[in-house]
Amino acid sequence: MEGRNQRISVAILGHSFIRRLHESFRHHFLPANYDLMECEVIHMGLGGLCVCENKLRHISTDKFKQRFDNFFKIHKPQVVVLQLGGNDIDCGIGINSRIVPLTVASTLKEIGVLLLKDYNVKQVILCELFTRAKPRNVSVEEYEAKRRHINSILKTLLESHPSITFWSQRRIFGAQTQIFAADGVHFTQFGQHRFYRSLRHAVMRAVKNYTKTFLREYILRCL
Repeated sequence: MEGRNQRISVAILGHSFIRRLHESFRHHFLPANYDLMECEVIHMGLGGLCVCENKLRHISTDKFKQRFDNFFKIHKPQVVVLQLGGNDIDCGIGINSRIVPLTVASTLKEIGVLLLKDYNVKQVILCELFTRAKPRNVSVEEYEAKRRHINSILKTLLESHPSITFWSQRRIFGAQTQIFAADGVHFTQFGQHRFYRSLRHAVMRAVKNYTKTFLREYILRCL
């Protein structure tokens, strides 16, 4: 079976949460490669990254493609996990902004579609947007309401998609121990470990789905 002896390439992309997570791996605070043998995981996190163009209502994937085009051309991942959208609430969905939750959720879905069509990605995981204890530009109440709304829309948009999956972060938010650092946005070391475990399960799910799809396509080619 051609290609099955190669490890599956997985990319985890997002904003500062992913950049900070990568630093934890780099300093050996977390098990290398998520302690997985069947795949190879790489990270790319850009601090302050938003999904939507500033103050625009229309859905556009241009910003994402501009930031990550070279990355995909070089690494060619088969599976992609995305942790995005929180900065759009904190910076882009304020009282004076025209960006609404539907735009954020729809743009996230279109990014998933873009990955499938333009970069030959086989499985995409779109992760639930995090809560924030201390949003920087909106109230806690506004942030939480918008976050819940975006997650609800995103989950509905993806519930029947064969290759793009919504991933719940309940493993993080169910913790009794404090997960947020002093800034109220990023994680403590404990929260970081909870995030790692949630992403590890997401990667395992995506790799399993990819393997099933690969085997099905291989059998059909052999018939």
